[in-house]
Amino acid sequence: MANFLIITSGTLGDILPYITLGEAIQKRGHQVCIISPKYIHSYVKAAQLPVIAASHQIINPQTTKKASLLWDNWIKDPLNLKAKRDLNRQFNGQQKWQGIYQSIKDLLEYCDDIDGIICNPQEHIVGSIIAEKINIPLIEVVVTPQLIYQPNNWWRLSRTTELKDNQKQAYQEFRQLLGLTDSETWKQYWQYNRVIFAASPHLYSEPPDVPQDNHVGFFFYNNPNWQDWQPNQELKQFVASDSKPLVLSFSSQPMRDSKEFIAIHVRAAAILNRKIVIQRGWAEFNEKNLPADISSDTVMFVDFIPQHWLFSNSAAVITHGGIGTVARALLYGCPLLVEPYTHEQCFNAHRILNWGLLKK
Repeated sequence: MANFLIITSGTLGDILPYITLGEAIQKRGHQVCIISPKYIHSYVKAAQLPVIAASHQIINPQTTKKASLLWDNWIKDPLNLKAKRDLNRQFNGQQKWQGIYQSIKDLLEYCDDIDGIICNPQEHIVGSIIAEKINIPLIEVVVTPQLIYQPNNWWRLSRTTELKDNQKQAYQEFRQLLGLTDSETWKQYWQYNRVIFAASPHLYSEPPDVPQDNHVGFFFYNNPNWQDWQPNQELKQFVASDSKPLVLSFSSQPMRDSKEFIAIHVRAAAILNRKIVIQRGWAEFNEKNLPADISSDTVMFVDFIPQHWLFSNSAAVITHGGIGTVARALLYGCPLLVEPYTHEQCFNAHRILNWGLLKK
C-alpha cells in the first residue's frame, strides 16, 4: 500500500477531476490526501477522502468575483486594462511567492510517510520542490487540454526552455533555502515522462513530442450524493415539454455584468421560443437579473445540480468553454454554444468549431 498526496488548486474544473482520481487510487487500496482550497473541501469529504488547505491557495468564489477582470480577456478599455494589470500583480506578486514558501514548509512536515505526489500544473512548483526534497516520485496530471496541445504556451515553454525570470528566481531561492543546491536536479521533475494527460485524444490532435501512452481520457467527477438525486417537481415540469430547454452553465467563470449578460441570453431564448435553465454558478446569476420584458415562467435558475441529468434533458448548452462543462456535454451528446472569456476557453471553443460539435 502506498501513500499519495494530491496537490491541486484553481476553479472547479481545475480540481474536481482530481477528486475522481483520488477515489480511484483509494479503491485500489492506497491512501490519498488532497491539498486544495477550502471552498472545495465539501466535495472532497463527500468522496470520503482526507483533505487539508495550503496557505497559498487563494482562489475561491469570493476572490474570483472581486477579481473578475482577470478572467476576462475581451477587455479593451484602458482603465480596465490598467486595473487588470494591477490585479495580476496582486495575484502573482511577492505575497503569492511568500505564501508558496510557507506552504512548502508546512507540507514538508506533513510528508514524512508520503510515497508519491500528484499535482496539477498550477501546483507544479510546490509539488516538484517537495518531491525533490524528500526524494519521492512526482506525477503531474493535466486536465486542461490547451496546456498539452497548444504550442508555445507557458506550460510547454517551461519544459523546453527556462522558467520565466521571476519564477526562476523564486524557484531557485526556495530550493536553496531548503538545502537543494544542485542546479540541475530540478529539471528531472519537468519532463514529459512525468505527465499524464486527462483529456480525450479524439478531440485534440496528439503532439508528436508527447508519448501517446500518457493520454488516458477525461476524468469525470461524480458526487456520491448524485446517485439518489432526483429533480424536484418544479424542475421536472419545467423541462417536460416538446421543445427541450436551453441550459446556460458558466460554472466557476466570474462575470462583471451579470444583468446585461442574462438579458442577452434570455431574450435570445425567447426569440427561439425556448425555455432556459440557468445555473447560478460563481457569477451568482439570479432572478434579479431578469429584464422586465421576459416572463419568469420561461426561465429557471438552479444551483449546482448533476450535469448528466441537466444536459441529458436540454436542447443545447451555452457555456464559457471550461473543459469540465465541455467534456460532460460531449459525453451526453449535447450540442454546445461556447462563449469563451479567458485562459484555455478560446482553445476549447476553437476545437469544438473544428470538429463541428455545435449541432446534432
